[in-house]
Amino acid sequence: MARYFAYKPGYIENVHSHWRVNCFVQKHRFFGNQEQIGRDLVSALVRLGHCEEPIWLSWHRSKEIKGAAYGELYDHD
Repeated sequence: MARYFAYKPGYIENVHSHWRVNCFVQKHRFFGNQEQIGRDLVSALVRLGHCEEPIWLSWHRSKEIKGAAYGELYDHD
């Protein structure tokens, strides 16, 4: 449904120490509002004790551009 990266960036001028959560959501008919998915993710990370406020959340749409097979991927039987 979504991939995310949560980390604490180093010093940034005029910004308090904080967590940053980047949420990459694939646009799909089964997925709801991408913003809400990101907000729900942050709520879960805080509830589970993985992050604490202050947090900057950014959400993005992800899309596969191209791919390549490595090794014996396809079964031609």
